[in-house]
Amino acid sequence: MEKILEFLQQLMMTAGVKIIGAVLVLIIGFKVVNIFIKALKKSKGFANVDKTAQDFILGVLSIALKVVIALTAAAVLGVPMTNMVAVLGSCGLAVGLALQGSLSNFAGGIMLLIFKPFKVGDFVEGGGVSGTVRDITILYTEILTPDNKKAMVPNGALSNAVIVNYSSEATRRQDIEIGVSYSSDLEVVKASLLRIASECDVVLNDPAPVVNVGSYGDSSINMCLRFWTNNADYWTAHNYIKNAIKDNFDAQGISIPFPQMDVHIGSEN
Repeated sequence: MEKILEFLQQLMMTAGVKIIGAVLVLIIGFKVVNIFIKALKKSKGFANVDKTAQDFILGVLSIALKVVIALTAAAVLGVPMTNMVAVLGSCGLAVGLALQGSLSNFAGGIMLLIFKPFKVGDFVEGGGVSGTVRDITILYTEILTPDNKKAMVPNGALSNAVIVNYSSEATRRQDIEIGVSYSSDLEVVKASLLRIASECDVVLNDPAPVVNVGSYGDSSINMCLRFWTNNADYWTAHNYIKNAIKDNFDAQGISIPFPQMDVHIGSEN
């Protein structure tokens, strides 16, 4: 019994110190990490970062620092670091192979948060979907389509696709083509289209609207009216001018032809 008690006492003197040291490393280390994360979140420079990016960066940084502290505590207990690194590497490889798609979306989310090709509220087209961005998460981007459907687009596909942001600029240009008959006076047509554009309150005067011949079709000359509007007034101007063209052309007798084909039948001798 004396030998057993002596052995236990020696064990407690050696292992106990290591256990107490490891516990202290964990407690003090985790508290320091929490204080550091809170200080970083309140810093002025970090406040300018996107909210979604803030949460992601703080979360990843907190986990990474706590893993380092846990490894340090294991080293204090006497666990060989080479074994710990080997185990972590094997686990990381297994998880990476199992979550290839999710990791692709994860990386895509990081790219979107860093380069910011769009923000919440923008109307975008990308990944085969077009609509208003409602939320940007680390794996998916939520887009509300014009017909009020919610689309969850994987960030991996979205970050590798061509993204068209219709809301990024203050103004937008519109090109409206309208076909007129070959017998129409083009100067009258041009004046009519420019008058329609000038009567629309939301069409900008600078740059000024212009009208040119767009193309020569099989049964019509296609005129192109080009004008600029503020981004928010795009559809207001579009609908007004489309409706006004028909009424104005009818009033002036300008013909809008439809596709037709002339068939000539000859008799055989």
